[in-house]
Amino acid sequence: MILASDPHLTEIVAALGPHGGGAGRLHGREEEADERADDGDDDKELDERERQARPHPRRQRPGASLHGSAWADTLMTPSHDRDFHRDSIMTPPLVGNSFRRRLADGPVATTTWLKLAIVVLVALLVGCAKPAPPRRAPMVATKVRVAAATDLRSCLDALADAFQRDHPNIDIAPTFGPSGALLTQIKSGLETDLYLSADVAFARDLAAAGLAAETDVFESGQGRLVVWVRNESPLDVARLGADALRDPAVRRVAIANPVHAPYGRAAKAAIVSLGLEELLEAKLAIGESAAQAAQYVESGAAEAGFLPLALAKGTRLTESGRFWVVPADAHPPIRHGGAIHARAIDREATEAFRDFLLSGEGREILARYGFEFPAAP
Repeated sequence: MILASDPHLTEIVAALGPHGGGAGRLHGREEEADERADDGDDDKELDERERQARPHPRRQRPGASLHGSAWADTLMTPSHDRDFHRDSIMTPPLVGNSFRRRLADGPVATTTWLKLAIVVLVALLVGCAKPAPPRRAPMVATKVRVAAATDLRSCLDALADAFQRDHPNIDIAPTFGPSGALLTQIKSGLETDLYLSADVAFARDLAAAGLAAETDVFESGQGRLVVWVRNESPLDVARLGADALRDPAVRRVAIANPVHAPYGRAAKAAIVSLGLEELLEAKLAIGESAAQAAQYVESGAAEAGFLPLALAKGTRLTESGRFWVVPADAHPPIRHGGAIHARAIDREATEAFRDFLLSGEGREILARYGFEFPAAP
């Protein structure tokens, strides 16, 4: 027979045995194999869908966050379970399909965790950061009211100009007058921030009256006295000095009022020291201030005058006249000084100008107007 001649069929028939039971078992095994194959195909399709639904861990971009819930669940899974499937490092194995479907929302969960992590990090950075420095208030325009002796008119303008180069928001508002007269006015209520006197004793008097602190009284330099005449005058003061005043052509000699002008007191002392008291006693023209005494001579009302060197230098008197400097030992020292008023409106600005006045630059300006700064004894 054909079947008998085929060796392969013969072996199959022998394996089935005489009752054909083997064929039944073979058929049953074939059906079980087919079912397993179908199940395997289903599992492969499911695994393939899951693999497509999530990024493969090996293809994950550098720096990507691993703080999602899937990674946390993987860390909670024992190591032998994590090794169950080489492609399941991001998904815990041996879980139901419902959990796998929830992991399909993994990016949303990961985003939530990232947001939370960012919030915590920002809070930590804010807590550890140093507090920002307070913002400086913008410069506010202010002014310093100065009550100053008359001889300081020109040099005070120069001082103010130099000071305002570094302090453009501070305006210097001066009032000029005889030092003693200014003191009386301040005691009577004249509002000022800084008092500059041709005699530091007046500044100390202001402190004694309770209108300035003793620590706010200062000396600013020593003034000099000159004999000044007009350019057209025949008096040769440059060669003869004080003896030029003995000329019969001299009818009037101007000085500031000795009662409240320090340069007037110095002039009176110099006239005595130079031996001119009897000659000039009846010829003195008393001006209310050193500035008024200068006007007497400049206008021709007096032939000569004892004036502050600060007025003879750096003003119109420099061009319109000539002078001779009175020896310093012919009169007591003219020690300029001042004080900060106890009720100064802007004390910081007032102190700034006082400090500039006493600084090296301030002294250079004062020296151009004839002030000296002898060493303290």
